[in-house]
Amino acid sequence: EVTAEERVVDVTFSLTVPEHTTPDDTIYIAGGFQGWDPGADPMTRIDDTTWAITLPFEDATNLEYKYARGSWEAVEKDAGCGEIANRTLAVEHTAGGTMEISDTVEKWRDLDGCP
Repeated sequence: EVTAEERVVDVTFSLTVPEHTTPDDTIYIAGGFQGWDPGADPMTRIDDTTWAITLPFEDATNLEYKYARGSWEAVEKDAGCGEIANRTLAVEHTAGGTMEISDTVEKWRDLDGCP
């Protein structure tokens, strides 16, 4: 008898934010995997412009996500203040069972006066 074993991948999201990001803010990751709540999954500050979080996902999971500072009024924007499409990721199991993703936020809706 053969039993399929669930393979979990620890995905580390590393994020670089603009230097003018308010120092007292917390950065959050929001996505379909947690109900698109922009204030539910706080990241850990690594330094003034770098944040990270590691989350477990099943192998072959397709993710959509964005970054925010606690609300959709403080969501990430592109360099021209435009909406960005949801970020996507296909989780892949590796020999070590981990993945590392590096993202960058160009602007914030509220801090940069974006619509």
